[in-house]
Amino acid sequence: QERAVEERFAERRRNAEGRLAVAKHIGDAALLNTAYESYFELQGQIARDTEAWVGSLKSEMARIERDKVLEQAERAMELTRSSSCALEVQFMDESGFGRAVTQGFYTLVAHELQRRSVNREAPMWVEDDPPLNEEFLRPRRGLLVRPLPCDDPRLPGAERRFCMLGRLMAKALREGFVVPLPLTAAFFRLVLGGAADGVTALPRAGD
Repeated sequence: QERAVEERFAERRRNAEGRLAVAKHIGDAALLNTAYESYFELQGQIARDTEAWVGSLKSEMARIERDKVLEQAERAMELTRSSSCALEVQFMDESGFGRAVTQGFYTLVAHELQRRSVNREAPMWVEDDPPLNEEFLRPRRGLLVRPLPCDDPRLPGAERRFCMLGRLMAKALREGFVVPLPLTAAFFRLVLGGAADGVTALPRAGD
């Protein structure tokens, strides 16, 4: 299947990757956004091509940059949200692909969502009391959802991240992958439509 995709889309893929490289070099945000949209649209066309993908083996290939994994994961989840195809990931400038690489994508997204600097930009989780220079959240009882006031300017970013996470976890569950986020039991009760105890669900000293 990968060979068939290469034969049919090699030139268009190279052109799209070239435009993306130029936009990154120039550093123009609008041009970069347009290049990413064109690139992911091409990935969608590849996934829908009936001559490249056959029957139950049909999947969608997304090429992701490791250092922009959250931004591109959001875009990929948006573009594939209504698709019944399996998601397959290949990292840019790397030759590997297949289930192990795709699992690596899910693991990397989970890892980045626990990075303190990322969480401060779009707060999803309550911050623990970190040791000096600790780069990642290490809550003792799991990640606790952080409430934000309606007028917090970071709220839209946090909402986008949660939306992406929901779609990501749905794909992972459907396709047999794991998103290794240490979420609390209260989080899962709320997701399943239950109620969380307002006292026991709150962070405790040392969490």
